[in-house]
Amino acid sequence: MAIVIGAGVGIVCHCPEVKVAGLVLILIWSSARSYYFIFYVLEKYVDPRLKYAGIIDLIKNIRK
Repeated sequence: MAIVIGAGVGIVCHCPEVKVAGLVLILIWSSARSYYFIFYVLEKYVDPRLKYAGIIDLIKNIRK
């Protein structure tokens, strides 16, 4: 998530327009929603016992 926010700030600094800032905010919001959705589906529908700290933790558990 920090990467998305950092990239968004960089884009807005490079092209400081209201339209661009609005599109970046939509991008950040949708990224956060998709990240939440991934873990919601995993917890509710795949295996409720599994708890993940993040994407890296998820990938480590998949590789086992």
